[in-house]
Amino acid sequence: TTYHLQERFDEAIDIWRDYYIRARGDSLAVAALERGYAEGGYQAALTAVGDEFVSRDDPRLNWQIATLYTRAGETGRALDYLELATAVRDPNMPYIIVDPIFDFLREEPRFQALIDSLRVDR
Repeated sequence: TTYHLQERFDEAIDIWRDYYIRARGDSLAVAALERGYAEGGYQAALTAVGDEFVSRDDPRLNWQIATLYTRAGETGRALDYLELATAVRDPNMPYIIVDPIFDFLREEPRFQALIDSLRVDR
């Protein structure tokens, strides 16, 4: 997140690659990341990984898909998956209130509705 927010995208990609290799052992995510990065840079890389996870049709991935699309600047798709994460009661959802990666979504009515639906005191 720090590299993302500082727009140090090459370093962020290195961290993503290490995460998918070491922490998850997910060669398909690494392949999508590298393919997307080669074809269109940072945002395309994160979109490609998000698309890879969408193809797995696993509701447990909704939060991660949402964060990938958020970082990629895919507003509509990010909101779609945040709504799906809310529907499955993903325990990460309250973090949208304070996590800076979601700052660019804060003015979106759908995002505000998601925050309101969490019923968390702010």
